[in-house]
Amino acid sequence: MTAYTVNYKDIATAEVFDSLSVMTSTFLHRLSLDIMRAAGNGNEYYVALSGGTTPFGIFKRTPLGWGSPFLLRRLMLYWGDERCVAPDSEESNYGNTHREWLNKIGIPAENVNRIMGENDPQQEAQRYASLLRKMPQKNGLPQFDLVLLGIGEDGHTASIFPDYADLLHSRELVAVTKHPGSGQNRITLTGPVINNAKNVLFLATGERKIPVLKDVFSDSEKARGFPAYHIRPEGDLRWYLDTASGSWYKK
Repeated sequence: MTAYTVNYKDIATAEVFDSLSVMTSTFLHRLSLDIMRAAGNGNEYYVALSGGTTPFGIFKRTPLGWGSPFLLRRLMLYWGDERCVAPDSEESNYGNTHREWLNKIGIPAENVNRIMGENDPQQEAQRYASLLRKMPQKNGLPQFDLVLLGIGEDGHTASIFPDYADLLHSRELVAVTKHPGSGQNRITLTGPVINNAKNVLFLATGERKIPVLKDVFSDSEKARGFPAYHIRPEGDLRWYLDTASGSWYKK
């Protein structure tokens, strides 16, 4: 694993929110401003969405009518990872986002670029990589304006698990992995793509995340085995925590 000369706390900013509702309003306000800024420069705004309980909680709390048609035309949605299941499965990241958010905000269908988890995993990874190559590029890689991520209790992020840490430095844009417990196939963006983003935002809630978060922010020896610890974009790195997951955090 890479050894770093800069402490994690010196590159990452954490914000602790009293409730998921406040976290949601802060996220949506920031997203609106960032899309407007991109639109003002004549650009689209590219986002890689995350699965997981916390993002779905934010999607669920998004008010009806959020986002003007002008903003939504500029918002280009992708996914950071996907389970290899059909889109109508309860396990599908896309399916859950569709139920909780996409139908609610009314984003144009052509702006939604899902990972097709029902397809052959290797072929779909190649197809999605080809799609990413049509995005704005920097450093020879696709560049998202924002990548949303969660963190597992084992330190994984997206579907980069500790046993797949080589994907943090992969030459591939998209790769196939397996969940270490269930053996379920997953398709995920690789570390170089994530770290090439202008902004990375981690979302974490609940007391069960405290041990892994403490390890990451203290640069512990254990943290070096966590894929999430090695997400260090050139741009802004930020964490949104609730009072349960962030009770230990001090600036």
